[in-house]
Amino acid sequence: GEPTTIGSLATLLAFAGVHGFEPGESFDRTDKTLQKFLELRTGHHLKVLANHSILMPDVLEVLRFAADLDHGSAIATMASPAEMQAIYSRHECLARYVPMNRVVTDAAIPKPDRDVYDRAIAVLGFDPPRKTEEERRGFWAIEDTKGGVEAARSAHCSAIGIASDAPREHFIQPHAHDRWKEPRIVVTNHREILAFMKAAAGAKPEQTYFV
Repeated sequence: GEPTTIGSLATLLAFAGVHGFEPGESFDRTDKTLQKFLELRTGHHLKVLANHSILMPDVLEVLRFAADLDHGSAIATMASPAEMQAIYSRHECLARYVPMNRVVTDAAIPKPDRDVYDRAIAVLGFDPPRKTEEERRGFWAIEDTKGGVEAARSAHCSAIGIASDAPREHFIQPHAHDRWKEPRIVVTNHREILAFMKAAAGAKPEQTYFV
């Protein structure tokens, strides 16, 4: 989802007007009551992922195509290692296209920070610090949140915004000085992403990588 702080329990309670709570993920981790709720939520969430999670239509087609590119693809996610393990255990086919050693989790700083994308470029076999901004634009990120797009653009990657759960306008930045945070293109489903990937890879296969 969006940057981790926005999804924290303390932030949700503060937005709801509950007295005594302050926004921020760090507040979740220091408040004993919220910590207990977090542990319960995490346990239930892992069970849901392991038993009921579903893949969006055409996701496997996208991953299958990306796997055949020169350097394949990586998954750059704010999900925890346990969450990704639960998803992979339910959908064993994922490992054929994106091995677990190419799943980047537990970023030092959550999106919209660029950390997770710098690490994703590294697991694709590149040395991030030695990649110029122009070279990094050959890496394409697929994101469904503004925070994720900003993380990719901060790492100088190109970004595709997928408006599957929100209107296209979701990705528009209200201020001109923030326009650099917007995706290069916005699509509504993974079939459109697949069509774009095929066109991009056909044009410059040696410069097109997906994270």
